[in-house]
Amino acid sequence: MPWQRSRLAPYGSVRAFLRFLQAARQHGWPQRVDLGLLEAMGLRGGSAWEVLVALRFFGLVDPATDSPTERYALLLQQWPKVREGVREAIHNAYAGALGDEGWLGRPEGELERMLSARYGGALARRQARFALGVARALGLPVAEPPRRRLGGPGLEPGAVGGAGAAVGEGEMGGGVSARDRPDGGEIALRRRYVEVLLRRLERADPREAVRLERRIEALLAGRGERRGVLAALAALVRPFRRRRRR
Repeated sequence: MPWQRSRLAPYGSVRAFLRFLQAARQHGWPQRVDLGLLEAMGLRGGSAWEVLVALRFFGLVDPATDSPTERYALLLQQWPKVREGVREAIHNAYAGALGDEGWLGRPEGELERMLSARYGGALARRQARFALGVARALGLPVAEPPRRRLGGPGLEPGAVGGAGAAVGEGEMGGGVSARDRPDGGEIALRRRYVEVLLRRLERADPREAVRLERRIEALLAGRGERRGVLAALAALVRPFRRRRRR
C-alpha cells in the first residue's frame, strides 16, 4: 500500500493499534515512525498503514513528516500513564474533527453518519467501529452496544440455557433487569474481562500477546469468543466458590 499522506479518521484494527501502544516504549524515541519501525513491532502491510493513519489523527506524529510530536512522549511511560494520556488525545482528536456536537455516548449508527458527513461514506462504518472499540479499550464513556443473549436461539429472557440465564431485552429471572444485576450484566462482564486481558498483555511474551490481542479485538467488536469468555470468567470466580464451601 502506498504511504501517501492521510488525515482521515482511523479505520483500522483496534488490536493493531493497542499492540503499537504496548510496543512503543520498548523502541524508545524514533526519528520517524516509518515502515521499518512498524515492522519491528510486528505490524506489516495494511495494519502498519492503518496504525500510522491513527497516529497522525491523534496527534502522536506530525502528519507531514511522521516524526514524533511532543505528545509521543506519553507512549514511553508505564501503561497506566500511556492509557491516561492517549485517552485524552483520542477524545480531543474526535471532538476537534466532529465539531461541537461531540462524539462520546453516541451509538455506532449515529457516529457512522457523523463520520460519513465529515470524511465521506466509504470508510465511515469502519471508522465508527474503530472509534468505539479503542474508546472502550481505554475507558472512555461510549454508548453501550445492543445486549446479547448468553443462551442459544429460541430461549426466552430468564430461561436457563447451557451457559446460564439468557440476557434478553426485558427482565432477568426473578424480575431483576440485566442492568440492575450486581455484576451489571454481560456488558459489564465483557468490560471487566477486557481489563483483565489488557493487564495480562503488559506482561505477555510475543506469542501470547498475539493471542490476547485477537481476543481483545473480538470482545471489543461485540463478537463473543463465547466459550473463551465464559471459561475465563468461571476461572475467575472458582476461588471464591471454594471459599464459600469451606
